Amino acid sequence: GRGIFTDLEIRFREDSNFTGGDTQLLDAYKKIQQMNSSLNNHLTIFIFDKDNQTIIKYFEKSENELKGLKPLFLPCPDGYETSEYCIEHLFKFDDILKVKDNEDRRIYLKSEFNPKGFHKKQDLIYMKMNQKTLVADDEVFCLQTQNNVALSKAKFAELATGKYLKELDLSNFEKLFLEITYLKNEFYKYTQ
Repeated sequence: GRGIFTDLEIRFREDSNFTGGDTQLLDAYKKIQQMNSSLNNHLTIFIFDKDNQTIIKYFEKSENELKGLKPLFLPCPDGYETSEYCIEHLFKFDDILKVKDNEDRRIYLKSEFNPKGFHKKQDLIYMKMNQKTLVADDEVFCLQTQNNVALSKAKFAELATGKYLKELDLSNFEKLFLEITYLKNEFYKYTQ
């Protein structure tokens, strides 16, 4: 359903210096935690993919004293048989196949490739199989043309939230927004 969660006022932190991944996000979380300043006046949520055991373990054993600072792992997406997942997994696989640019490029899930990097169904090879990432958004080559057929994550996000938005199943995102709503309600229950 569209038009739900209209009571959530979400502001994304626009930090031009932030270009990193999950470990840089964790560092930013720790810095804010150490500052211990005005974080009891408003709610700040850090959303993490669930694909880095170091970060998962950090939050399992860490005690957060700031009621306005909350870590949140992405909810387990329906449609995937995996214990590790990232934001792109919130899109159904059929939708990942749909979102393409004008050159027919798309993002690929690492699980689409065998351990040597060959695509399980197409004549493609992923050159970065040894990397930790769950999404192949570069270095996926067609064996015939030798062209890179991978779409960047940024371009995927732009297309998914623009041109393709009305065609996509966003039910896994609803689970995320339900968790955000829960955190918001818990926070304001004690600050009113």
